Amino acid sequence: MTVDLPRRPTPQPVDADAALQALLAKPPAGHTAALQPSDWYERVFDAMACAHPEACACGEAK
Repeated sequence: MTVDLPRRPTPQPVDADAALQALLAKPPAGHTAALQPSDWYERVFDAMACAHPEACACGEAK
């Protein structure tokens, strides 16, 4: 059986994954008023949870 390649689903960019990649691209240097490392790690963990394939209600009130 052959698979019709144009009909195969292709991965699309996901907003949550893009947000995670943006955070990982610029880790904070620390000692600045803008974003401290502890805040950055918390944001990364939240973004990882949102980008997980099984996350379906990220950011929505429960």
